[in-house]
Amino acid sequence: MKVLLKAVQILSVPTLECLDLRNNKIELLPEDLSRLQRLKVFSIRQNKITKLPVCIGNMSNLIRLTTYKNPITFPPRELWVAQEDEHETDDDDGERRDRRREEAETKKLKHVLVGYQHQARNMIDIESHVR
Repeated sequence: MKVLLKAVQILSVPTLECLDLRNNKIELLPEDLSRLQRLKVFSIRQNKITKLPVCIGNMSNLIRLTTYKNPITFPPRELWVAQEDEHETDDDDGERRDRRREEAETKKLKHVLVGYQHQARNMIDIESHVR
């Protein structure tokens, strides 16, 4: 109950620009996450998330999504992660490199998720015409 309450409280702050939820044993992200339209930086690293909601594809201001150390299976990581060799570095150059990589991966991920949304809409359209 406490976790749900906190999620509702976070989603009720539409002006939020940075959200760090790392290392919280989170397993699921809400589908209405897209209510946070001003969110630019979102860290969910070191959780237990297996599926990213497709609504992330519609978050136009999201620049960097950090998913490090999550067992994500949807969308398939090979579609948006540059390389499976995920590692974090502590030096300034390494942090900048990691940030640039995360930004590039976030951009790619958003395109992939929008593609899934279009695919789902097309399937619904086809089903409604078949009936």
